[in-house]
Amino acid sequence: MSENNDILYEKSSDGLIVSITFNQPNILNSLDSKQYLKLGNFLTRANDDPDSIITLIKSTGKYFSSGANISKVAQFSLPKTNFNSLDDKYDHDEPRREEFLNSISSRNVWLTNIFNNHNKLLVSCINGPVIGLSASLVCLSDLIYCMNDKIFFLFPFSNLGLVNEGGISQSLINRIGLSKSIECLLLSKPIFAKELLNLGLVNSIYNYETKDINEFNLKIEKNLRFLIKDLDKLAILENKKLIRLKFDSDVESINSIEAINGLKKWVDGVPLLRFRELYSKKRKHKL
Repeated sequence: MSENNDILYEKSSDGLIVSITFNQPNILNSLDSKQYLKLGNFLTRANDDPDSIITLIKSTGKYFSSGANISKVAQFSLPKTNFNSLDDKYDHDEPRREEFLNSISSRNVWLTNIFNNHNKLLVSCINGPVIGLSASLVCLSDLIYCMNDKIFFLFPFSNLGLVNEGGISQSLINRIGLSKSIECLLLSKPIFAKELLNLGLVNSIYNYETKDINEFNLKIEKNLRFLIKDLDKLAILENKKLIRLKFDSDVESINSIEAINGLKKWVDGVPLLRFRELYSKKRKHKL
């Protein structure tokens, strides 16, 4: 599949809805660093669109997104383990710190901010499991609809030797509570759509037995159009800003802290080793 079609951007004929679609079903819609940047650029484009009211995040295939592209992360070099002195260790860590700061940490801060401060009604249409940073970003959506109750969210950061990403340290607590968040985040335990519906993160489960994802996405778009039909469009966006004011502030506060703590993890190399184990199938996601 052409790299240019890895993520699609489309505006409806009436201009009200912008759709951003993950389009790599052959690799479970995993994303590398450039593709996460592309996602952020598309969100920025939708944010600045003068006509649109709704931004839909959609996907293709069996998974909404399996998170980071394991094969790309596994290509980073592992750190040395033996040093003659602290100066030797510093000289070794300094270029690695710069590399990960540029490729991962700063990107995560920016991308989380882009999602968290999106000024349109941000809607995620979840057709399959969603994992890792992708799952964290979905939790910043205003509305989340799931195709069926077999869908799960997984935050495998503890399993990968990472700290949390995408503001999830705060956003999940705000949306489903402390105790369940601790279980999901610290123990890397998957949580299914039905439970997320009961806890309030998911707005609706459509329970489509059909595998027609396009039908599911069109149904959501049709329902949203019906719901906003007689509403004042500007008031929707103004009220979103008011409702999310504290939530957005909480996420912004934790965003940089996650990235700073995560940078040390990347430099030390534990996540790289675990990603390599995943890539070589010596380690499995904790499902």
